[in-house]
Amino acid sequence: MERQRQWHTDKRHFKQKWEDDYFFAEISSKAVCLICQQSVAVLKEYNIRHHYETKHAVFSRYKGEARKKKSSELLSKLRSQQATLTRPSTAQDCATRASYEISALIAKSGRSFSTGDFVKECLSTAASIMCPSQERVFSQISLSRNTVTRRVEDLSRDIRDQLTVKSRDFVAFSLACDESTDISDSAQLLVFVRGINADMEITQELAGLETLRGTTKGEDLFAAVSRVLDKYNLSWDKMVGITTDGAPAMIGKKALMYLIVVLIILMDAFLFDFVSSGNFAHFPSLRDVNVEVDRLPEYGELLSNLNKEFDLRFVDFKKTAGDMELFPQPFSVSPDSVPKHLQMELIEFQCDTELRRKFVSLPLRDFYPHVSKQRYPQMRKNAQVMLSLFGSTYICEQTFSLMNLNKIKLRGTLTDSHLQDILTLSVSNNPTKKVEFQIVSKWFKNPF
Repeated sequence: MERQRQWHTDKRHFKQKWEDDYFFAEISSKAVCLICQQSVAVLKEYNIRHHYETKHAVFSRYKGEARKKKSSELLSKLRSQQATLTRPSTAQDCATRASYEISALIAKSGRSFSTGDFVKECLSTAASIMCPSQERVFSQISLSRNTVTRRVEDLSRDIRDQLTVKSRDFVAFSLACDESTDISDSAQLLVFVRGINADMEITQELAGLETLRGTTKGEDLFAAVSRVLDKYNLSWDKMVGITTDGAPAMIGKKALMYLIVVLIILMDAFLFDFVSSGNFAHFPSLRDVNVEVDRLPEYGELLSNLNKEFDLRFVDFKKTAGDMELFPQPFSVSPDSVPKHLQMELIEFQCDTELRRKFVSLPLRDFYPHVSKQRYPQMRKNAQVMLSLFGSTYICEQTFSLMNLNKIKLRGTLTDSHLQDILTLSVSNNPTKKVEFQIVSKWFKNPF
């Protein structure tokens, strides 16, 4: 019995090698993941390994010294965060953090910056009723219009600074662009960037909101996009695609010859023939609709024109179809159907049993980081291009809805820079708390 108890105790003792093997560390007698900072319920290697393999298998790409270095970086980062979070907090520190939190919520909700004064009044009223002894603490939360404005500026600037740093490592990126008019009849061009680095880490952010003065021709859009790319030092030769709504100004070949990368589906020409002849065998829903026979040629002509528009707008799809097919099913594509520079590499790739096993067990986005940079550079590059592409301009449409929510008649004087700050904060992929933590930490060192 004593031997069994001793064995049970040893199994629950944290082992130093788990730091490098599974990116875990012992914090306050608990095994804490260095990646997501979650702790496991029971201190057993099985639980730790299961957490790592199910949630962070992508980190298996780090080997040897690179793995030890990554583990050390994550551990240092965690300890740094703990040191800041466990420092003695003063009432003013907490008030500042609350000010940032509430300012972010005000911006994301589409409310005016002056809403902060009303929120503070509500907090003071609630405090006076629920916890009168703490009313003075709540009164220290600064939520004046100017303060909320500064907080939103700080948070959005931090997001843009992070994008500037991350964009230096992009091996490929694409853009999503769309243009709309705000309530003051000013044309606004949204430019989103989606980039990927050598480690297959994807970054997607709002890169710019450009106000177009005067005309909105193709050359005007091109100049606006160029300004955004210059701001982040993004190189044209790394841009692999652009997604637009298909407006003429967006796809004019002479004005935007560097920006044309269109990826969508083709419409088959047989629609015209079948509809014109009244043959609805393959269209059961349409067959049930009563349509005058003499109008069929008219409908057929409309579909024919629509097909021509698709051919015009989607002319580049066939050129990229092979690469797009290779990305989701690399083990099913015939080597003869891919470009020559990929053929030999693909043959070797398809013979790799270890990669095949991982392909079956992992999501596509988590699979490609396991592809060796040395053995399969072209396959990896193709995956990076595909992962960096936007699937649609939905993110732009979503952001324009936020713009219309913010720039209403009562806020018609909202400046373009503040509008961009609000939209940047609202659509950012960065965790809000992470951004606020960085800003608040700076304030602790240099309070105004």
